[in-house]
Order: sequence, then C-alpha cells, then structure tokens
Amino acid sequence: MLHLQGLTNVFSVNYLGSFWHTEAQGMGVPELAAAASERIRDLRLGEGPLVLVGHSLGGLVAAYIKEHALCPAARIGLVISVSGPLAGSALLGWVYHRLPPAVVRRLRKPSVAALDSWLLPESPQMGALRARMAGGLDSYRFITGQLDVMVRPDSALCSGEFSMPTEHRQLLPHLQHYNIAGSAWTWAQVACWIREAHGSAAAAGARHAPEGVANAHARSWAD
Repeated sequence: MLHLQGLTNVFSVNYLGSFWHTEAQGMGVPELAAAASERIRDLRLGEGPLVLVGHSLGGLVAAYIKEHALCPAARIGLVISVSGPLAGSALLGWVYHRLPPAVVRRLRKPSVAALDSWLLPESPQMGALRARMAGGLDSYRFITGQLDVMVRPDSALCSGEFSMPTEHRQLLPHLQHYNIAGSAWTWAQVACWIREAHGSAAAAGARHAPEGVANAHARSWAD
C-alpha cells in the first residue's frame, strides 16, 4: 500500500516465521522483536533513518525494537503504530477476568500465555514499555479506526497515557481492526508521516553533512 502512495525503499518483515506461525508459539513481545530485528538487519539497509510501521501486535514490536535499541546500526527516526494495543486489549482483559477459568483455558492456549501477559490492560511489561516511549514521543505516530472492538481507540492512541500533538494521532471513522490495514485513508496518512520524517531528517543531515551530501532515504516495514 505504501508503494501506491509513491514511496520507495519499502520492505515487509515477517517476524512470525512460517505461514502457520508455528515458530512464534510461546513467544512474547521481546522474542518477536528480536526476530523482527534480525530480519531487518538481514536487509542491510545501512544507517537509515529507518521508519518502522506495524499493524496491531506489529506496533508493539516496533516500539520495543526502538526503545531497546535492537537495531543499533540503523537509526530509527519514527515508529508508526496502526491499531496497536499500546495500553492493552480490553477485550482480552474481559476474557481473562469475566469468563470461567475452564472457558479461558479452551480459548487461550498455553502457547499464547507469554504474549497475553503483555496484552492485558494491567500488564506491567506494557507499562514499562510505555514509560520508555514517554521519553521520546516525537518519534511516535498513532492511527486507528473508530469501530475497532479488538483494540479500542483509547488504547491504540494512548489517549489516557500520553500528551501528544493532535496531528500525531489519527482516529479514522467506519474502520475496524483489520480493514484499517487495507484502507487507502490509513496509508495516505502513514505516507504523509513518513515524508515528514524524511524531510526533517534530510534537513538535519544537510546541516551536518558536507555540501551536496544528503541523508539516506527513510525506509519502512509493516507486519
């Protein structure tokens, strides 16, 4: 979709492994972020600046990569989270706290327990990640759909967690958790943010680089 917006140097990273995602079973966000970082390094993109774009869980993975400097050779200039459960999933919390344990065990297999521990609204791991993010909010953009019941907008936009410029958050009408990933509105906004980041990086590079030398292109990946 970003190619359709006229962007180049766009790469997709599959951090979940094979088609059936069997390699990702039992992994939490740190392990998935490590897998994604390894695949990004394999692309040999150089020093960046790099823009990470992640949908849903990919938004958390992207934030974890940036905050824990898992790609030290590539400067991460911007993280764009599309419907990412940055304040947890209220729906998952309802499942764990309102349904009988026997039903929860049928719905949530042991292979997802590590990931669920991150996605519950009261997750201390997620709280620690948000605390890291709070130190560099200029490097984050959030976008989601108004009708998303899997990851409510207040979680995807971190409405109660962060104070950010209005233009760094976007709430799109009539979109749900999955169709937002195919919406032209979504990717037009994402492309706009990427261009803004690239323009800022190029201007900064021009101030510090020899005359006639420009910064590398911004690059992005999506789950």
